[in-house]
Amino acid sequence: MLVLTRRRGEEIVIGDQVVIKVVESHKDSVRLGISAPKDLTIRRGELLEQPDRERLGLEGPGPGSKEATPEK
Repeated sequence: MLVLTRRRGEEIVIGDQVVIKVVESHKDSVRLGISAPKDLTIRRGELLEQPDRERLGLEGPGPGSKEATPEK
């Protein structure tokens, strides 16, 4: 996994057609803008089913899932 540090207004370019821009950043969240071709599917990680997460090499349950939320 490539890990980058970006500031508001900075971009990450993937290939020739995908641009991810940091629109806002706060203490606990980052707002991203994504420019990509309409035929490219973009989904939030927490919406992926477990088999999809495993196929993509993502570890454990998605953030926000019941399995990822500690019990109180």
